Amino acid sequence: MERNEKFYVGQKVKITANTCHHGLEIGSVVTLEAVTKYEDGDWDLYHDGWVFDQDDCEPQENLE
Repeated sequence: MERNEKFYVGQKVKITANTCHHGLEIGSVVTLEAVTKYEDGDWDLYHDGWVFDQDDCEPQENLE
Protein backbone atom coordinates (compact mmCIF):
# COMPACT_ATOMS: atom_id res chain seq x y z
CA MET A 1 0.00 0.00 0.00
CA GLU A 2 1.34 3.41 -0.93
CA ARG A 3 1.83 5.89 1.89
CA ASN A 4 0.18 9.31 1.79
CA GLU A 5 2.76 12.09 2.19
CA LYS A 6 0.49 14.26 4.34
CA PHE A 7 -1.86 11.92 6.26
CA TYR A 8 -1.38 8.71 8.27
CA VAL A 9 -3.34 6.38 10.56
CA GLY A 10 -3.43 7.68 14.13
CA GLN A 11 -2.93 11.31 13.08
CA LYS A 12 -5.15 14.05 14.52
CA VAL A 13 -6.80 16.28 11.91
CA LYS A 14 -9.13 19.25 12.17
CA ILE A 15 -12.25 19.09 10.00
CA THR A 16 -12.32 22.27 7.88
CA ALA A 17 -14.87 21.52 5.13
CA ASN A 18 -17.53 19.07 4.00
CA THR A 19 -17.04 18.40 0.28
CA CYS A 20 -18.40 14.84 0.42
CA HIS A 21 -21.36 15.02 2.86
CA HIS A 22 -19.66 13.39 5.86
CA GLY A 23 -21.30 13.69 9.27
CA LEU A 24 -18.36 15.23 11.10
CA GLU A 25 -18.68 18.70 12.60
CA ILE A 26 -16.51 21.40 11.02
CA GLY A 27 -13.94 22.52 13.58
CA SER A 28 -13.80 19.19 15.36
CA VAL A 29 -10.50 17.35 15.78
CA VAL A 30 -10.59 13.64 14.95
CA THR A 31 -8.08 10.79 14.77
CA LEU A 32 -7.65 9.06 11.40
CA GLU A 33 -8.50 5.36 11.55
CA ALA A 34 -7.59 4.59 7.91
CA VAL A 35 -5.95 6.28 4.92
CA THR A 36 -6.72 4.53 1.62
CA LYS A 37 -5.57 5.24 -1.94
CA TYR A 38 -7.73 4.18 -4.88
CA GLU A 39 -6.76 3.28 -8.44
CA ASP A 40 -7.86 6.69 -9.72
CA GLY A 41 -5.31 8.35 -7.41
CA ASP A 42 -7.82 9.71 -4.89
CA TRP A 43 -7.23 9.24 -1.17
CA ASP A 44 -10.00 8.65 1.38
CA LEU A 45 -9.64 9.30 5.10
CA TYR A 46 -11.77 7.55 7.73
CA HIS A 47 -12.99 8.33 11.25
CA ASP A 48 -15.85 6.78 13.23
CA GLY A 49 -17.51 5.26 10.15
CA TRP A 50 -17.29 8.43 8.07
CA VAL A 51 -15.27 8.76 4.87
CA PHE A 52 -13.92 12.17 3.89
CA ASP A 53 -11.51 13.78 1.47
CA GLN A 54 -8.09 15.30 2.11
CA ASP A 55 -9.61 18.68 1.22
CA ASP A 56 -11.97 18.39 4.19
CA CYS A 57 -9.29 18.58 6.88
CA GLU A 58 -5.86 19.79 7.91
CA PRO A 59 -3.23 18.01 10.00
CA GLN A 60 -3.04 19.04 13.65
CA GLU A 61 0.48 18.52 14.91
CA ASN A 62 1.49 18.71 18.56
CA LEU A 63 -2.01 18.23 19.99
CA GLU A 64 -2.29 16.52 23.34
